[in-house]
Amino acid sequence: MHFVPSKIFLTKGVGTHKHELRSFELALRDAGIEKCNLVTVSSILPPRCKIISRKQGEQLLQPGQITFAVIARLSTNEPHRLIAASIGVAQPADEDAYGYLSELHAYGMNDTTAGNFSEDMAAVKGVLPTTNGCAVFVGNDEKTFVIYVDQSVGAAITMFLRSTPKERPLTHDLIGHIFPGLGVKVERIVINDLKNSTYYARLVLRAENELGKKILEIDSRPSDCIALAVQQKSPIYVATKVFSAVEDMSEVLKRMKQEGGDEFTEQGEEGQTE
Repeated sequence: MHFVPSKIFLTKGVGTHKHELRSFELALRDAGIEKCNLVTVSSILPPRCKIISRKQGEQLLQPGQITFAVIARLSTNEPHRLIAASIGVAQPADEDAYGYLSELHAYGMNDTTAGNFSEDMAAVKGVLPTTNGCAVFVGNDEKTFVIYVDQSVGAAITMFLRSTPKERPLTHDLIGHIFPGLGVKVERIVINDLKNSTYYARLVLRAENELGKKILEIDSRPSDCIALAVQQKSPIYVATKVFSAVEDMSEVLKRMKQEGGDEFTEQGEEGQTE
């Protein structure tokens, strides 16, 4: 039996109480889903899945119903601490393709800033070898820009896009194999700054194991972040200030797709075993 949602709706809630569990219950009530048995799932938006209003969604719910949900949740007991949790939706233009639902958990962000992070979602559109490395095209339907990476990481990103089998695990494969054993998941990556033509990024990890739950944010090279995001099928965010500053390369990417060529790798391209 296959459980593939045909409808989803977005909702939100806030709960305040001296006990964390009680505050979460109040937040669920505020969101209108307290009567459901919630099962959290990973963040894939199925093909042809319709986004309906909260009111329409609540009418489809019954008390005790097993309900699958992608939940962004954050709490604090520090007075006046600013926290934010948000869900971003990356809905592809092709309704037969799948999209992403991405959780954002942040300290020090207001609702507007958190919303901007959720809206500026991107994906790897393609990889092209160059004389000194590889050009990685990153963007969405609004804009595409280029990040130049070294040849080894560019090759790794290409292999992940193509799902190319490897005889032995490479560096990013090794990291990807270690994460599950430690209860770690790549929650998202954020390309958060651009200085003197150099991009900066943050790798956001969620650890959930016998030691507890923790969100880790690590300063990383964008190339390594992108490789891990593509490998783990995790969402890519671009800070609004970066997205506004970069040059739009959408037309260049469009011409390259039209011209084709074996060297250019597109997102979702199937690899060939040689």
